Amino acid sequence: MVAIVVFDDWHAVVYGSALLLSCVLLYVVSLNRNLRRAKSCLEREIADRLRTQEQLAENESRLRQIIATGPECVKIQARDGTLLEMNAAGLHHHRLCEEERSESRMAD
Repeated sequence: MVAIVVFDDWHAVVYGSALLLSCVLLYVVSLNRNLRRAKSCLEREIADRLRTQEQLAENESRLRQIIATGPECVKIQARDGTLLEMNAAGLHHHRLCEEERSESRMAD
């Protein structure tokens, strides 16, 4: 036996609107769930990047300290040979070399 339901125009509009509203609601719920997942992933990625940035800053600071206090000359030069940076040991060594050169010139 087949049941046939006959709606008048008003009932059809209400039924259609309710069905449409249900579909839109399900779609919005699905979008909201996806947005929450994406937000969570982005928050984790941002936290990871911040941790990495902090670690890089700590490593750079530690390496700069090692270079600055090391007993050997460490210098950074541009491609054209321009001196950009030199640690204290290098500055001390170059000062001694310049003084020795000056003294040897005076002796001549």
